[in-house]
This record gives sequence, structure tokens and C-alpha cells, in this order.
Amino acid sequence: MKRLIPYLILLVVGGFLFGCLPFTEDNSTQEDIAYEFVTYEGLLQSLGSVKFNPDATHLLRLDDDSLLYVYSDFYNLWDTIHLNQSVEVSGLLIPGVEDDDKAVLAIEQLTVLEEEEEEETIEINMETYTSESLGFAIGYQSDWEIEEHTSAVEFTAPQPEDAEEFVETDLIQVSSLLNKEGLGLEEWVLAYQDLDLPYTKSVISPDQIEAIKIVDGNSLLYYVAGGERTYMIMHLKKQDDFELAYSNLFNEVLLSFDLLEDGARAEEEVVTEEVVEETEVVDEVDEVVDEVDEVVDEVDEVDVATDEETDYETVISSLADGDVTLVRYEFVEPDYIYMVYYSNDGALQRDLLRNLGGGDFEVLATFDEGSVTDWVLTSGVDEAKGQEFTTINADTGESATLQFQMQYPSSWYYSRAGSYFYFSNEPADATNALVTLEIKEETVSVLKTWNSSGVFLADVPRDDESSYRLSGDSEYQSQIETMAGSIQST
Repeated sequence: MKRLIPYLILLVVGGFLFGCLPFTEDNSTQEDIAYEFVTYEGLLQSLGSVKFNPDATHLLRLDDDSLLYVYSDFYNLWDTIHLNQSVEVSGLLIPGVEDDDKAVLAIEQLTVLEEEEEEETIEINMETYTSESLGFAIGYQSDWEIEEHTSAVEFTAPQPEDAEEFVETDLIQVSSLLNKEGLGLEEWVLAYQDLDLPYTKSVISPDQIEAIKIVDGNSLLYYVAGGERTYMIMHLKKQDDFELAYSNLFNEVLLSFDLLEDGARAEEEVVTEEVVEETEVVDEVDEVVDEVDEVVDEVDEVDVATDEETDYETVISSLADGDVTLVRYEFVEPDYIYMVYYSNDGALQRDLLRNLGGGDFEVLATFDEGSVTDWVLTSGVDEAKGQEFTTINADTGESATLQFQMQYPSSWYYSRAGSYFYFSNEPADATNALVTLEIKEETVSVLKTWNSSGVFLADVPRDDESSYRLSGDSEYQSQIETMAGSIQST
């Protein structure tokens, strides 16, 4: 009994104490917070001294340059194997406690990403192949393979990058054929080549070398006069996906062809050594325009020479002392003038002017010479693009005797090479001419037209020493007849 007394006392005292203390019930419940498990890739960087979350120790700079605050209880983010490396991280994205706090990623998984190796870029450019034994030099693209033979050389296009198996690619071949009899080019081709296809007389290279062009299915051939040799330059087309690119390349190849019988062509004739700054070109144009003001009046829609009785030799003489060499004017009704000229560094350029009246002109656009004969717009707006124009040549010497005017389809382009003029529905050159006009050193008394092996031709009287010859596929007969009927010497 005595032993129970202490326990009873404790119970009584405990009950008294609990009865005297205030009792409160906590009715509040803690909400469960669901954190999102996320994965990011980015560059792991030091946070520095600025913190927007008390837990954050580092930054993850994402690909869009946005920032994510991070820390990790599993990885040492200061270790150089992680710091300043591209990483993939995963973990819980914990929102900030305070209003100013940023969300922070608690990194649980971290992988250092391997840096992608930059693919080695192979520079592709035009190089020159020279054969002293075959007597020529020619340009080719540096990624094409060269295979030499006794009397020919082949340039083969590279395999496409995505090709899973061998693909037949385009081929350019230059063959050297003997011409011991010293025959003229056309005579030699007709005598020694089994020719049952229509052909077109042409020229290639800056040296205006005589050539004959033949289209045979997927092959484009040029027979080129070379003294005791005749050269055949062939483009065999195999790749439809590269047709435009390789056709343009073949034009560059033709333009680069050089006969070595008189020595290699001087480098400066092919490659422009300096690029004229646009401001210099504008200054030159302004000077030329000032001179043009005094000699150019109005251009009649039909006939430039007849109504104005312009003395072209006087125009050429008045501009001879300028800083640029004028080549030709191209008049577009009612008040546009294209002016083609060589700048003082030898670059062929073109400017579009508007005749404002009263001797004033406005420069609307400038062009640089593009591939072969096309023009590349370098400034301004070509407001007269695609419109029919009448040409007046401004060259001295031989070109002054070639002045004429003629109607042709307004959607066509034209270019000139020596005594040949090429007309096409795309920027024209010897390779794509639909109609070719040649100034021949032969006279005819009346207009004469005829068909020959699918080619329609027209001879037109010119003067006592020469005539015009228009030629093209028979499908362009109506255009050739219109052109022949409208041509007039100026």
C-alpha cells in the first residue's frame, strides 16, 4: 500500500497540471506540394555573387540564352568536368518561397554532353588546268576529278554527299583533234564529224574564239578552232538535280578556255585585281551622266536614228575622255536608259538612268557583270526589267560599224560577242541562244529565208560589204521572220 502512494500522488499532480494548462487544437493542414521532374540541356556556369534563390549555386544557360538556377546534393558542380560544360540535367523544379525568388532545379542526374565535331569545310574554287602538249588551258572546279588521256582530259563531278551507292555524275571532256589540212572550222566539222544534227556558229572565251555548238540529247558540244588542231569541249549531263548549277559551271569553263599557241592569257585579263568601292562607281556614273546630259535627248519609240538624226560618232567622241569606257546605250520607252560601260579597273558594269528632261538624269539602279553575260543587281530597283529596248553602241572602231536596231520579243534577253548577237528567253549567251544574229562579211541583195536540217535561217541586206544572218531552230521561224523584217542599220 505504501508503494502505491507515490504513484497516486503523481497521477493527481499530473491531472492537476493538465487541467490547468490551456488546450488548443491545431485545425490547420499542410498542403502537399507536387514538384515537377524536368530535364534541360545547357551550359553550366557559376552563379557569381548575385542570387535570386537562397539554394541556387549555379546557372544553366539554355540554348535560347535564358537562365535556370540550379544546385545539386549529388554532384560537385564546381568540378571542372561539369563547370562550363554543356550538360543534360534532370531533377525537381522547386518554385521560389518568397515572391522575389526564382525557381531552382535540384539536380539529381547530370550528363556531360559530347561536343559535336565541326565538319571540316573543303573550300571549292575554280582552278586552271594547263596542257602544254595539247595546247590549251581551261578552268575547272577544284572538287572535280581529273583524268588525263593521250589526246583528251576529263573532269568528273564529285559524288553527291547523300549518295548511298555509286552515282554516274556529270562529265566535262576536252579533246584535241588534228587539223593538218588547216581547214576552216565549219569545213573541218562537216568533213570529219558524222554530223546529222543542226549546229549553230558561236564563239567562246574572252578571246572570241570561233566555235560551233551542237546539242545532242544530254550532251552539249563545242567544236573550237585552234590552228592545226580542232578542240571538242563536251558537257555530258547525268544529274538532273545539278542541271542548273553544272550548266552555269560549264559556261564558266567555256569562258576560261585559252589557246596556248600565242602564250597563256595574261592573268589580269581574266581576274579583276581590285574591287571598286560602290562610292567610286557612283562617282564615275555621275561624271558620265554629266557628259551624257549634253548629247542625249529624246528616244522615239520606233526609230532612234531616223527622227533625231543623232551623230553617233560625235557622241562617242564627246565621251572618249571620260574615266569610263562606254560600250552601249539601251533605250527603254518612255524615259529609261541602260548605260553599259567599263569602269577604270576594267570591270564591265551597267546602270539604269531615268531621263528627267532638261538634261537631267537620275541613277535608279547599278549592276555588276554576272556569270558569262548576265547582270547582277547591286543597288536600286530595276524599274525597266523585261521591257523591250533599242540599242545604240558607243564603242569606237569596229563596233561602231555594227550599229543597227531591230524588234525582238520583249521577254527575251540579248548579249553580244564580237560580230555575234545572242537572243534567249533567259540571260543570253552562246550556250542558250534561241536565235543568233551574225554580221557576215558577205553581201546579199534581197531578204532570203530557208530551212536546213531543222534550222531556220534568214539573210538580210546590210551594206556593200556585209549582211545580217539570223538563225535558230525552226520552232522560232515566226520570231526570226519578224526580226529579219524589222532590222535596220543605223
